[in-house]
Amino acid sequence: MFERNAEGQIIRPKAKKAALLCLAAAILGAGAYHLRGLHRLGQLDSAIVTVRIMIDAESKFSQAHPAKGFTCDWSELTATDTERDGRLGPSTNGHREGYSFQLLGCSNGLPNHSYRILAIPEAGNGGEVCADESGVLKIDQGENPPICPRP
Repeated sequence: MFERNAEGQIIRPKAKKAALLCLAAAILGAGAYHLRGLHRLGQLDSAIVTVRIMIDAESKFSQAHPAKGFTCDWSELTATDTERDGRLGPSTNGHREGYSFQLLGCSNGLPNHSYRILAIPEAGNGGEVCADESGVLKIDQGENPPICPRP
């Protein structure tokens, strides 16, 4: 009528179900924790790729418009990129895969010889990604002082 373990003790069905439910909850909790981390890693990877595309688009823009130089206007940058291969796309409007992208640091004089790209996680979790006219990409994981200072 009742199940018995190796020592001959009675295994109560309710305790067995409760133990299985606890085990299932622990497995699901651990899985959700790891999936969230993988999602954040995927968002950071997407931000790195987008900043690299933006660096390339800035270079192409400055070559196509030598009198203007670099641009801090998202619409000009995406228009130039769309003419080439459209990797940024006009619909992104400075947001992609959980990150907000900013173009900063253009001078008032022409041609612009400098710019900064700053990618900030919209949820506040994850690393910030930045670059400037040197083309060097940096990732800030909360260092002090910050590698990617905000304006």
